[in-house]
Amino acid sequence: MRFLEPLLAKRIALLDESIALHKPNPAERARQIEITNLGREVTQQIGNQLDEMNAQEDRLLGERRARVLPTSLSVFAVCWQPPSAPSCSFLPWTSGG
Repeated sequence: MRFLEPLLAKRIALLDESIALHKPNPAERARQIEITNLGREVTQQIGNQLDEMNAQEDRLLGERRARVLPTSLSVFAVCWQPPSAPSCSFLPWTSGG
């Protein structure tokens, strides 16, 4: 989130300036267009940062799942047998307490 703070502050400052210039003054029209374009660029940068953050979160989630899933599957594969199988022994379930 600390990467977004400067971009968000810049976007808000541009919006403030845009509002201040939003008066019928032809001399300020060029600056208004410039601010609009800068605002679009900053908004795109914010979107890019959010995309990068989401991609990193997805990557980390994938890594966690890769570590947990094989363990879960192997436990299931080792422990699951039909109840009638003579070599299967089931331990009573406890809630960890």
